[in-house]
Amino acid sequence: LFTVQVSSLLVGVLTNNLITTIALYSTGTTLCVTGFLVMIIFMSGNGWATLLVPILQSLAWSLLLSTPLIIAQTLNLPPLPWLLLLLLTGVLMGGRYLYLYRTSFFPSTPLK
Repeated sequence: LFTVQVSSLLVGVLTNNLITTIALYSTGTTLCVTGFLVMIIFMSGNGWATLLVPILQSLAWSLLLSTPLIIAQTLNLPPLPWLLLLLLTGVLMGGRYLYLYRTSFFPSTPLK
């Protein structure tokens, strides 16, 4: 991981391009961490479902909760409705995070 990060920084310095540096650094780090997670999952005896199910669930929730913003952007709405839909998205995401927090730290407490 360290070698990949240093290499990406060196390439960025040699090309004198900040965007390239950030893209290489983040992509290299993401690939290394993903490889590490895949290795740990298979070494522990688990299969692909252990890795893919949480990722797909997170993707589905993020698309569902971001739907108001996707609609606002697609319809090219004026600022006021756009901000209202942004607020709605924030409330929906806040509710989801509250649910995740409560079920993670207080699993036996029912939500009211």
